[in-house]
Amino acid sequence: DTDEMTQLNQRFRDRPGPTNVLSFPADIPADVACELLGDIVICSPLVLKEAREQGKSPACHWAHLTVHGVLHLLTMIMKQPMQLRIWNTLKPRFCSNLAALTPIFLSMIPSELTCRERCTNL
Repeated sequence: DTDEMTQLNQRFRDRPGPTNVLSFPADIPADVACELLGDIVICSPLVLKEAREQGKSPACHWAHLTVHGVLHLLTMIMKQPMQLRIWNTLKPRFCSNLAALTPIFLSMIPSELTCRERCTNL
């Protein structure tokens, strides 16, 4: 909920108020075989509010924020210009592919939109 996300944002980023997504890298020793990247926390009420304000379907905004969180876990930090270019190139592609490949996800998006249109305004 929004209160819990506000607490997490303050505790881990020292920022007031809620945020839409937080990523927490897994703290796994190097000698342990594990494919986990970490945890992603998404604030559902904020996702729905932002989707409404931005004129996006909630499903597309969920996809956008999921990809955003995963890219953070892959250490794609947006502070350097080259990394920002990579980030801005990869995120829309991931979101489009997610929409194209997941029938359940697609069922939540208005059918009058083509696959390409469904998540282009991320």
